[in-house]
Amino acid sequence: MLRIVGKQSLERQLDALASAGIPVERIYMDKKTGTTIDRDGLSRLRAFLLLALFAEMERTFTAERAAHARAVAEASGRQIGQPVAHPEDKIEYARLLKAQGDSLGIIATKTGIPKTSLHRYLAATDNGDEPVGR
Repeated sequence: MLRIVGKQSLERQLDALASAGIPVERIYMDKKTGTTIDRDGLSRLRAFLLLALFAEMERTFTAERAAHARAVAEASGRQIGQPVAHPEDKIEYARLLKAQGDSLGIIATKTGIPKTSLHRYLAATDNGDEPVGR
């Protein structure tokens, strides 16, 4: 907040702020003395600060609620995060079927794993890479 005291010039102060790169919409001005509490600029500043405070509090409370929900879920044995797309036993069964020479269509039908996922799971073992799974 900018206070003009005595013989200071409001225009000179505004020019100095503008040259410092402060946008006009971020400058609050009053023409009343600093001893007056009922001022438009001060009221707008208070409103802005209260809204910012409430937004920050809500962000904190949301993070705390989410952390608590994760802790409760974890304590009750529920999985946290994204579920496993395909169980490891089905992926191993798909690898066995591939080794027996079955086509991707037959493997997809028997395992319930889509062909696009089978390509990813089975390509890793064909290349000698670490198997893709969990």
